[in-house]
This record gives sequence, structure tokens and C-alpha cells, in this order.
Amino acid sequence: MVCFEYNRVIKRYVKYIKFKHSTVLLNEILIIALPHILTYIRNTQHFTRNAKECLLVPVPLYWLRYLNRGFNQSRIIAEAISKETGIDINNRCLKKIRNNRPQSEVKHKNRVRNTLGAFRFNSKYISEEVKHIILVDDIVTTGATLEECTKEIKAVREDIQIHAIALFRPKPKVIRKKLLPVTNMHKINP
Repeated sequence: MVCFEYNRVIKRYVKYIKFKHSTVLLNEILIIALPHILTYIRNTQHFTRNAKECLLVPVPLYWLRYLNRGFNQSRIIAEAISKETGIDINNRCLKKIRNNRPQSEVKHKNRVRNTLGAFRFNSKYISEEVKHIILVDDIVTTGATLEECTKEIKAVREDIQIHAIALFRPKPKVIRKKLLPVTNMHKINP
């Protein structure tokens, strides 16, 4: 589920959030996005049946990038969702183990290669009753990061269904259709 189409205005917002370390702007965007995310979650039967079977997993940053930035924007988004839904967050089960180049600096055709081997999933940090993991990210362009995270989770726990929530995505022709069906998308007008 993706909330907003990525355009020039959104691109500036995202860069400002990530590189000017602005959690204030991110929280303002969340005020607009959260009702759409909550509607999606509440209308998805397996999320509402048993919150203990679901887990929010923010896409992690490499530890050095986290120290430099001071926050993980995906974690902030996951915390807002958790607060409203009661679905637990787990920041320990998925780790970024390689300091690859930021995806925004890599050509679209090279993004899959850029994320290969960048993540590790450790199931000891999650309960066996977890059946659904909701990966949370700020922006999805090619879907390479979410695909790599999904691959790592499925390698350890085949039984888990993977879902994704992101705030932004580019125009539909860029995103890989097989991973993320785009629903409930809204535009922010400058």
C-alpha cells in the first residue's frame, strides 16, 4: 500500500527529511497519510483478526547512516501506525548489514544489485505465532529494497506473508508490479 505519488515536490520533501534530518516534516506528512494507512489496515482482514499475528518491521538503516541521521524515517512511520493499531513493531529481526550506496544515488537498473546481501533476518526475535510481517518504508521506487528484505525473511520463515506500506512511490511504470499492488494512492498538491 502506497499513499502518495512521488513528484518534484515530494522529492524535495523526502530529501529534506533524510538529509536535513527533519522529523517535523515527516510527522506533518504522517498526519495526512495515517488515515489512509489505517483505512487500508482496517479493511484488510488478516490485520484486524489478530494483532499478535502481525508485526510491523521498519526497513532498517545501516548503523553508520542511522548514527549520522539520528533517526530512521521508516521506524517513525511504523511507530505512528503501531500507536493507532496496536500492532507491535520489531526493530531487531531485520538488520542492514552492508553500507551500500543510497538507492537515490543508483540508477534504476542497478538498484537490485545494490541491495543484494544488504539485509539479514533473524527469526529468534519474533514469535512463532507471527504470520504477517508488514514492511514499512518511506519511499518505494523500483521495489528492490523491499524485494531483498522479503527474500531474507522468506529464506528463514517461508510461512510468513509479507506486506508493505510506504508513503511514496514514483509513477506506476517504474514500480515492479509483482511485489506491491498500489492501492489507496493519493496526491499531495503543492
